[in-house]
Amino acid sequence: MENNIVDTDITLEHSTTVEKTIHENVNHYYQDREEIERRLLELDNEWELEEYKTIEDELQIPLLNFSLALKEVYEGTKLLE
Repeated sequence: MENNIVDTDITLEHSTTVEKTIHENVNHYYQDREEIERRLLELDNEWELEEYKTIEDELQIPLLNFSLALKEVYEGTKLLE
């Protein structure tokens, strides 16, 4: 694969609103590295959400070496009928 060097800078002239927002956020965090560290510490204290799409899925809790089939959770309810 050949590496092509472009003589012009990247501009936001034809960018979407979302792309401009991403660009602004990247610049913000690039300028404030301490804020990145603060945010990473916050993430350590946040819950992660898991999405289960079928009754065949299992709830997994690796820290406890535990799993639970969703079928078992909803056994005897109208959801399994």
